[in-house]
Amino acid sequence: MAKPSKLPENDIDFIVTPEPAPQTFQTDEACGSPSIKDGVLPADGPGAEGFSNLALLALLIGVPTLYKWSSGKGWVTTALVAVLTSFPLLAGFWYFSSTLTPRKNTKVKLPGRPIEHYLKFHKKGNKTKYRGNNKIPIDIFQELYFNGDVEFKGDALEVLEYRHDWANFRFTYRLFKYFLLSFIPEMKSKSAGTMTGGTTFTLERGDKMLDIGCGWGTLARYASTNYGVCAIGITLGRNQTAWGNAGLRADGIPEEQSKIICMDYRDIPQTTFAKIACLEMAEHVGVRHFSSFLKQVYNLLDDDGVFVLQLSGFRKPWQYEDLVWGLFMNKYVFPGADASTPLGFYIDKAEGAGFEIKSVDTIGIHYSATMWRWYRNWLGNRSKVEEKYGKRWFRIWEYFLASATISSRQGTATCYQITLVKNLNSTQRTGGIQTQFALSGALAAGGGASLRTA
Repeated sequence: MAKPSKLPENDIDFIVTPEPAPQTFQTDEACGSPSIKDGVLPADGPGAEGFSNLALLALLIGVPTLYKWSSGKGWVTTALVAVLTSFPLLAGFWYFSSTLTPRKNTKVKLPGRPIEHYLKFHKKGNKTKYRGNNKIPIDIFQELYFNGDVEFKGDALEVLEYRHDWANFRFTYRLFKYFLLSFIPEMKSKSAGTMTGGTTFTLERGDKMLDIGCGWGTLARYASTNYGVCAIGITLGRNQTAWGNAGLRADGIPEEQSKIICMDYRDIPQTTFAKIACLEMAEHVGVRHFSSFLKQVYNLLDDDGVFVLQLSGFRKPWQYEDLVWGLFMNKYVFPGADASTPLGFYIDKAEGAGFEIKSVDTIGIHYSATMWRWYRNWLGNRSKVEEKYGKRWFRIWEYFLASATISSRQGTATCYQITLVKNLNSTQRTGGIQTQFALSGALAAGGGASLRTA
């Protein structure tokens, strides 16, 4: 099959990634990798250690109980009071907990500069309210910045590195209202979404491979072109489907071998595959549907097959900064992606669906390196983005890419790459030894033989 002269990627206007902005505040030494943005003020904030579920429960039960005892009213009236007081009690408890809880530790000393050293407010009221050491709640800053009411005095990423010096992460009424009235209802009705990335399984010519949430089909294209697999990519995007198939045809891959299909993952016909990948999509399935999704994948996988699951997650020992950032993500970037959780949830659900955990890699620091490059590319395309989508859209994604560079580097959010096989007695496990890189690396470092020859 002759290759078309026009490749689909020729329609993309590639730019050279701009160099990092000059550092005007930084005083710390480099982290040792030119691909990773240095963490110049890695301060820890207040978090889970200052939040008491028992105290919150006592408050929610105690207030209506005290009302019943003091007023002599019946249980129906007391229940009504409990419902009416739950929202203000929850909001107040979260506000005071996030405000009064001290920092997790003070190992990193804050510079103590005034807020106007970092930010320039345009409205007189904001200039008066936020000045000196009167820090601004980060969610309020986000709205002001997206609306053009405040500017960074310097590169957005650099100033955000010092956010603990000019912002706080307390729960405001506006944030709690969004959490209760928008985030929770969306979480109850969420279904699915798409993204793409890399894998850790061994591909062989003729393997049947399924990529769930394949995005633009680049993994299916790469695997088909370089390893001769028969790949099927599933995505909800019509443009992604057309672009992905054009890429396969451009590389001389016939439709009989590999193709991209526009389809909901729940409608995948029942057949089996030697290799299945799901990269940065499963978070969008939703917590309620996560177990059934994994069981579906289990049934689509050959008994000796390999499933690579890559998804984002949050740390369990949370800080208020993590919660505020997660709500920002849900509101502006990935609405309803509620299945971003600590690692334990994913492991428990995978084992419950019948999988064995072959390996887990936490690759958040690599994700940070990627986000930093995306951030700089975004800045390099500023005029084009603002011309087509407006300044607000540019600022939202500028803030997201900058803050994601930090959050995935410091552990607020991370990315897990989990390799799974079926947990059956008959599963052939020896064929995957060479892809257990942590074990192979340890053996190589120690000068030992591989397990195949030991």
